[in-house]
Amino acid sequence: MKKILSLILVLGMTFSLVACGSGEAPEAPAASEGEEASSAETAEAESLGGDESADGKNQIALLISSVSSLDDKAFNTACWVGMNRFCDENPEYTCTYFQPTEDTVEAQVSICDAAVAGGAEFIVVAADQFKVSLLEMSRAYPDVKFLSIEAAPQTIDGEVSIEDNVQVVTYKAEQSGFFAGYAAVREGYRSLGTIGGMAVPGVIQYMYGFVKGADVAAEEMGLDDVTVKYTYAGNFEASPENQAKAAAWYQSGTEVIFAVAGVMNNSIFAAAEENGDVVAMGCDANQNEISERIVTSALKDTENTTYNGLVAWKDGTMETGKTVELGSAEQACGLAMDGARFQNFTQEEYESLFERVANNENGIADSIPDDSAYEDPTQIPVNAITLDFIK
Repeated sequence: MKKILSLILVLGMTFSLVACGSGEAPEAPAASEGEEASSAETAEAESLGGDESADGKNQIALLISSVSSLDDKAFNTACWVGMNRFCDENPEYTCTYFQPTEDTVEAQVSICDAAVAGGAEFIVVAADQFKVSLLEMSRAYPDVKFLSIEAAPQTIDGEVSIEDNVQVVTYKAEQSGFFAGYAAVREGYRSLGTIGGMAVPGVIQYMYGFVKGADVAAEEMGLDDVTVKYTYAGNFEASPENQAKAAAWYQSGTEVIFAVAGVMNNSIFAAAEENGDVVAMGCDANQNEISERIVTSALKDTENTTYNGLVAWKDGTMETGKTVELGSAEQACGLAMDGARFQNFTQEEYESLFERVANNENGIADSIPDDSAYEDPTQIPVNAITLDFIK
């Protein structure tokens, strides 16, 4: 079985609206005090740490949401690593990233305007919050190619419409969550928890899968004492409040928390470090090295998705006007076993489970609910665990 690898690029950048180049990124100046960069006029597309293209423009841009961070060591970081890998191999291209001050359609379209004004010909959209603005962007710039990761462009009324210059990539992240929940029970944990940032599709997929994986493992092992706490924090922020929430769970007996909350994952990891013999699980990229309390991470291979999309664009083989769904069968979802800290759950057990899901043996993959399956987690059919949904 092929290993799924995701690199972690540690960056020290958080701005209202930024543009930086490929290669190792140095610290860049933020907007002056009291000033917010929120329009194309205030964005300066600047290539830092890499060779500019001949005309001084950056052809590739990454758009991230206002509530996230490039240095999330997860989803956004993996996309950025994939872009930089492509630019390293193709030095005639350089890349930038942009972040709005708020996630309104106007602010999001504004950073797209800035990217195109700076020379962008290929734009990666890496946030579910861009669904409505992406439709406007793709119609405004038909000659620009858009790779949208987990954000299907839609009207304000929710009608999905994918233009001919857009490729949407989605993941069966419920499979990755399933692996995490199954592994947690097989490892020996009986009091499980999962905390998501907000109830958006990508988060829900992971968490629903986690519940189902824990239930399947408990049923296979003949257990009746496995509990799963489940909640959404309502934000993706690394904050004392979110750390306190996770700490309260650990102090009340939760042994492992599956963190599905972007930058907020760091708050959960910090709570694990300060509360005795407890652990956490990360998501999106391999977060195992962030803390010794992280036992594994559930993966979406966004790095290779971004890189492969750029290669296809360059080669003229990019398939646009459609949605591509990736899962374990495509080696795009799984667990980060590289650097995992399991004591009981083995590589052999993981590979066996992975093959079962990838091949949908006895309908196991079909049984894992995605975000559209139920209105809330209490509707997930479970046979062996007790689920506590905390609203």
